[in-house]
Amino acid sequence: ASSYAGLVTSGVLVAHADVSVEVKVQVYMMARIGDVVIDAARMARISAATGDYQEFSAGNIYVNDAVAGNPVTPGEAGAELTISVNVKERAHYDYFAAIQQWLDVSYNTPNELTGESRKTVPNLAPDLYILGSVINELGGVTISNPYGAVRVSGAVSGLTVNIMAGGDFSVVTDWYHSGTNPQLAPGLQELALETHSPTVGTVLIRTYSASQVPGFNAQIYNTAQSSAVVANGAISIVASYVNLNGLIQSGVTTAEITIGADFVPPSTSTSIVRDDGAAIAGISFGTVNGMQVPVAGRWDAALGAIILNDMRFDGGRIDITGQVFATGAGKLVVAAGYASVVIRNNSSQKLVVNQIDASKDRTGVIQITDLLDRPAGHADAVAKRTTYTQTADGITTTISKGVLQSSGISFTQLSEAHSSGNTATFTPKAGTYYVFTQGLANLTQTIETRYISTFSFIFNWPAGSGNLYSSSTANLSDAPLLESQALMSAEQIRTMLELGANAALPDAFVKYKHISNPEVQLVAGAIIKNTTTGAYFVYNGSAELNVELSTLFESNGALKDSYSDRFTVTTSASFTGTDRDKKQYLSTFKNASTSARSWTSGGGYMRKTTYWNETTTIVGNKEYWDIGVKADNPVTIEFQKGAATPSIRIESVGDLVIAGNIATTPTGKVFLNPRFSLAAGLPEAVNGGAISTEEGASITGQLQAIRTKGAVDLTLLNIGSSAQARSATSGNVQIVDIETESTIRIGLGSDTNSDGSVLIKRAVSTGGDVFIRAPQGIYAYDANALISGDRVELQSSAGSIGSADLVIRIDTDASSTNGGFAAAAQGDIHVTEISGDLLLVQPTEIAWSFVSDEAGPVSVGSKTGTVALKALAGSIVDANFETDSALTDARLEAYRAALGLSADARATIGAMLDDDTRAEYALYSEYWALFRADLGDSATSADFTSLSTYTAYVEARVAAGADKATVEAELQARFGAVHDEWHDRPYTDSVLYDSYYRLLWSASDSAGSKLEDTVGYAALVKSRLETEVTTRLVTVYGALHANLGGQSVATGSVVGDYIRLIHADGGGDLASLPTLAAYVQGQLDANHPGLSGEALEAKRAELTAAAVERFGSVHAAYGAETHAVLMGYVTEIRDRNP
Repeated sequence: ASSYAGLVTSGVLVAHADVSVEVKVQVYMMARIGDVVIDAARMARISAATGDYQEFSAGNIYVNDAVAGNPVTPGEAGAELTISVNVKERAHYDYFAAIQQWLDVSYNTPNELTGESRKTVPNLAPDLYILGSVINELGGVTISNPYGAVRVSGAVSGLTVNIMAGGDFSVVTDWYHSGTNPQLAPGLQELALETHSPTVGTVLIRTYSASQVPGFNAQIYNTAQSSAVVANGAISIVASYVNLNGLIQSGVTTAEITIGADFVPPSTSTSIVRDDGAAIAGISFGTVNGMQVPVAGRWDAALGAIILNDMRFDGGRIDITGQVFATGAGKLVVAAGYASVVIRNNSSQKLVVNQIDASKDRTGVIQITDLLDRPAGHADAVAKRTTYTQTADGITTTISKGVLQSSGISFTQLSEAHSSGNTATFTPKAGTYYVFTQGLANLTQTIETRYISTFSFIFNWPAGSGNLYSSSTANLSDAPLLESQALMSAEQIRTMLELGANAALPDAFVKYKHISNPEVQLVAGAIIKNTTTGAYFVYNGSAELNVELSTLFESNGALKDSYSDRFTVTTSASFTGTDRDKKQYLSTFKNASTSARSWTSGGGYMRKTTYWNETTTIVGNKEYWDIGVKADNPVTIEFQKGAATPSIRIESVGDLVIAGNIATTPTGKVFLNPRFSLAAGLPEAVNGGAISTEEGASITGQLQAIRTKGAVDLTLLNIGSSAQARSATSGNVQIVDIETESTIRIGLGSDTNSDGSVLIKRAVSTGGDVFIRAPQGIYAYDANALISGDRVELQSSAGSIGSADLVIRIDTDASSTNGGFAAAAQGDIHVTEISGDLLLVQPTEIAWSFVSDEAGPVSVGSKTGTVALKALAGSIVDANFETDSALTDARLEAYRAALGLSADARATIGAMLDDDTRAEYALYSEYWALFRADLGDSATSADFTSLSTYTAYVEARVAAGADKATVEAELQARFGAVHDEWHDRPYTDSVLYDSYYRLLWSASDSAGSKLEDTVGYAALVKSRLETEVTTRLVTVYGALHANLGGQSVATGSVVGDYIRLIHADGGGDLASLPTLAAYVQGQLDANHPGLSGEALEAKRAELTAAAVERFGSVHAAYGAETHAVLMGYVTEIRDRNP
C-alpha cells in the first residue's frame, strides 16, 4: 500500500467521503421532509492478507486491505447534511394574493346553511416538519429554520447535530441523541477493531476505564461542545430513549448581528441568512456552542437597505419525556428574564429595523419525565418527574412520582428543594449503560491437503490424518449484520461481563462472540428441497433472506404460512445434494459443507508411493461485538438570566430607520448611535448616520446618549407614571441626550396617554433645527441642560415647558434666515436664550391652535399659565412675519409675480377646497330638501324630532310598512349632527357659497355675504396661496439653493456677476458668448478708452482670457440652467433674504 501513497497524496487516486446533501425550502409555507440519509458505507471482513478483522471506511484507498496514504476516519470525512428554511417576508410571495382572490370569489358572502363565513389565507409561520430520519454517519447534521418551528417525528443522528429554530422545537421518535450518536464515535469503533479472534466459539470480554478510551471521551466531549439544539421557543422531546449528551437550549439572552465595514451588497435582493443558518459574507451573528444563531432579514436591492425582520424573544422552557440517559457532556439551558439585542452596522448601507420586543420577562422551567428511573420507595410509580424552576434567588427543584391510572399517568409531588445560583445537576438512573451491537456474517473456505508416502498399498485413510502439506483459509463473502441498541442496568452488565458482585464496573466494554452461522443467504431463484417430502420450492422474494433452512417448514414438512408469499412450488427441479454455485440447497443444509478429492504420485520399482487427500470445508460464521458505555453521567442544568438591566444597542454608520416598535423594560436601556468604534482596538468616535422612526413606531425603555452625524427623528414612549418628571431621578421618564450635525425631531407619548413628559439633558444640533413635542411637559434635567439649534420649537399640549426654578436653556441662531424660537404649552413656559437675540418666529411644525383662537399663528403662547422669556446677551425680537417661511402680503404678491402665478390664482386655490367639503355638502343638501325647504329660511328648533317635516317623513315611512323605531334611529344617525349644526342658519342660493358655507362662514358674516368677502375665505386663500408659493419655491429653487446657498451672489461676486452679466440661455462655449464679448467691451470702454489697432486687440484678448478664467468653473456648473430661474433665485430669494 505504501507504494501507492504518492498517488493518493497527489490526487491521482481519490476516494470521496466529503459528500454534501442540502435540502432547501425557499417558499413561505409549512414544509414536510422525509428520510435524508448519508450512509457511512462501512464494510467489515476478515482480511485475506492478514487474517485479521478489518473495517473499510469511505474516503480511503485500500491496497491489499491496507490504507494507502493517510487514513480518513468517519469523523474526519467532513460530510455535511443540511436542511434549511430560508424565506423572504410573506408579502413577497404573490401566490398568497392569488389564493385570497380565489377565496374571495368562492366565499364572498356568509353561507347561511353551513354557517361558514368569508375565508382568509391563514397567517401561519413556515414551520419545518421532519417526518423521516435525518442521519449522517460521516459528519454533521444541521437543521435550520430561523423563521418558524422545527418539529421532528423521526431520528436525527450525526457526528455533530446542530438544530436552530426561530420558534418551538419538538421531536417525537424512538431514539434521540442530543449530541453525537455513540455508535459513530471513532473511539468505540477502535475498541471493536482490537477485539477479534478467527476461532469459532471464541468469547472475548474486555473492559476499560475512562483513561483507557481517551479517543471516545474526547469525541463525546468535543462534539457535545459543537452540537446544539437552539430554539427561540419552547422545546419538547418525547422519545422512547433520550440521550442527553449535547446542548439543548430554549431561548437566548442576547441576539447579535454585525454588518462589517467590508460588507458588499449582493446584486439582487437576498436573505442575509445562508442555507446552513450562518450569515452571508460580510455579516456575522452571535453564536451558541460555535453555532451561529441567525437574525432573520434580507438585503433589499430595490431599497438599497439591510432590512431586519421582527425580533421577539420567547423560549425559556424544556420538556423531556422518555427513558433518560446520558453518555456524557449533556447540558440543558433555558433563557430566563429579559433578552438584550446588539445590532452593529459598520457599513455605509441603510439599516431598517422592524419590531424588537424584548419586554417579556421569561420564567425558566426545565421538566424531565424519566420513564427509566423510579422514586425510591414507591413501587407503584411508573415515572419520575424532576422539575427545575428558576426563581429570583436560585432554583427550585421538585420531585414527583407518576402513577398509572385509567385516565393516564397522574403525578404527585414528593419533595421540593431550593438552591442558590443558576445551575443544578440532573443525574440519570445510576448504573445505566448504553449498549449497541454490531455484527458480521461471513462464509469461510478452508482447504487442507495431507499426504502419506509408503511402499505399502493403502486402500483408505481418513481425512485429517497423515502429514499436513498445506492449509489455506479465505472468505467467500462478508455481510454486516443489522445493528441494535439498548439500555442495560448494572446488574445486567455484571451478568453479561461475568463480573463478581464486588468488582468495579467499567466505563466502557466490548464483548466479542464468534459463533457458527447456520443461516443461508437466499436470493431470488434459489431452490430448496424439502428432504422430508421431496418437494422443491423456489424463492422469489425481492430482498435477500437470511434463514436457517430447516425452519422454513413445519414438523410435517409443510411450508410455514409466514413464508408462503415468498416461495412457490416447482416440479422442474431435481437434485440430491447442495450446490452453492447453482443456488440449490437441501433443507437439512446448515451453511456448512465438506468435499474431498484424492490422488497419488510417485511409485514404481523400489520407490515410495505418495497418497494425497485434499479436504475443502465451507462454514458460515457470525461475529458479534456488544459495545457499551456508562450512560449515567450527570447533566448540567443551567438558567441563563438576562442582564439585570437589559439593553437594546443599535449602531449604524449608514442611515438607521426604525420601522417598528422597540420595546424593553421601563428601566431597560436603548442605545441608538452612541459613540462607538468601527473595529476592535479603535477608539470610540461619532460614526453614526441619521436616525428616524416611521409613522406609528415608538421606543420604550431609557434612551441613552446619542452622538451621531445625521438627522434624528424619534417617537419615545414612557411606561407608567411620570408625574415627577421634573426630578432627574425619575425612573420611567425619557431623558433626551442628543448631539448631532443635523435636525432633531422628538415626539413623546406614554402607555397611559397621560404621562408623556420628557427631561432634556442635551438636544444639540450643530447644523439644523430642534423640534420637541411632549404633551405632559418638557423639563430640564439639571441647570446645565441645553437645547441648541438654528430654530427651536417646543410643544406641550397638556403640560408646561420648563419651570421657574429650572428653566429650559436654549441657544438659537438669530443670524440664520430660518433661526428663531416658537413654543406652545397648556401651562407655564420658562425659557432662557443664552447667546444673542431671541427671535420669536411663526411655528413651522408644532401645533399652536390649542393656546389661541386668533386667526394667525402665535410664536409663543400658553393656554392657562405664564410665559417667562429671557435673552441673557441680546434682545427679544418679534419676528413672526420676518422669517423666510412666514410671508407678508407684499412678499406673497412679489413671489406670485416672480413665479408666474396668475391673478386668478385665488379662484384656483378656492376650488381646491371643494374636495374637502363636497361629500358634506351633498348630505347638507339632502337634509335641506327633506326637512328645511318647506319651513323657510328662518331658524328652527334645535330638537330635530319636533319639526313638522320630521313627523311627516316618519309617518309616511311607517305607512309604507317600515318600523317607526328603526326609521327614527336611521334619521338620527344620518341627519342628527347636520341638524345640530344647521338648525339656526339660513339657506343661500349661491352655489359656491353653499359648497364652502360650513367651512368658511362665521358669526361676523352676514347671511348674504359673497364667498370672497367672508373672513374664512380670505384666511384660507392666503394659507393655500402661501402653501402653493412655498411648494413652487422649493421646486424651482431648491436644487440651486442647495449648491449656491453658501456662496455670495451679490454684485461684484463671481457667481453674482456671471448670472447678471454673462449667463445666457442656450449655454455653449464661454469664450464665444456675445454676453462675454459685451462684458469685455465694457471693461475696455471704462478702463482703456484710448487704445486702438493692435494694442486694442491685444488688450481685448487679455481681458477675454481673464474673464474665461474667472467665470469658467461657474459656467461649467450652471451654463445649462434657464436664465430666468437663475435671475429669479438671485432677485427673489437671495436679494430679499440676504
